[in-house]
Amino acid sequence: MGVIGVNIWLGIPFNVAILYSGLQAVPRELYEAGSLDGATGWKAFRHITWPNAAARVSVVIVLGVVYTLKVVDITSA
Repeated sequence: MGVIGVNIWLGIPFNVAILYSGLQAVPRELYEAGSLDGATGWKAFRHITWPNAAARVSVVIVLGVVYTLKVVDITSA
């Protein structure tokens, strides 16, 4: 349990950097167009933010799983 906690603690800055850069890459024009169409709040997240950030979230999840398995493999040997 401690290994997983340390892995999470060390991985948070890397994951936040990737996700934050992904959120900044979403063009503001999409939110403006969405607000003209009535997409605010949850609808804007669901139809604008999530599709544009889904690839980066997938990368973060895959890298997190790989790094976690790598750490668990080393400590269990």
